Amino acid sequence: MLHESVDRAVLDAYGWPDIEVPPFCGATPAQLETFEDDVLDGLFDLNEQRAREEAHLASMRGDQIPRPKRKA
Repeated sequence: MLHESVDRAVLDAYGWPDIEVPPFCGATPAQLETFEDDVLDGLFDLNEQRAREEAHLASMRGDQIPRPKRKA
């Protein structure tokens, strides 16, 4: 029960109250997979959003966004 409460608190902190927390004991593989997929999807979306925000701020300051160097 404590694990579920911690999971819920973390999801709420990220603003993801719609993700269902599976039971700590007795969760089916499908429940666990859905939970993991939902959390990973949220993290990928958050990462993309933050990258866009950083790029926007950099462009407003006139910063150059470093590009990877090509190998010869």
